Amino acid sequence: MKITAITQDQLIIVNGVGVDMRPHGGFEMRRGEWAVHFDTVTGRGEVEYTDARNNSALTQTEFDKHYAWLLDEHQRAVEKEKADEAATPVDSGGTGGGVDAL
Repeated sequence: MKITAITQDQLIIVNGVGVDMRPHGGFEMRRGEWAVHFDTVTGRGEVEYTDARNNSALTQTEFDKHYAWLLDEHQRAVEKEKADEAATPVDSGGTGGGVDAL
């Protein structure tokens, strides 16, 4: 699984599925992270910072400790968006079909 989270854009992407977290309350990484990239297959990733610090390597252990919550937030937002879509009536734009549509 490939995970990217970009603080300023409030975007979490998991396996190519991006979610704008602003409508879901947003998220905050409190250690000065600009972005976090992680690949669960390789167990490696990288952290980019908002200040002058160099990017740092990210291990599976560090990801689990500091950033695994991003997966939960992404899943929560995806499920909420699906539920909202299911609850929203679809407007076909037609007249309802039938003979009067001719």
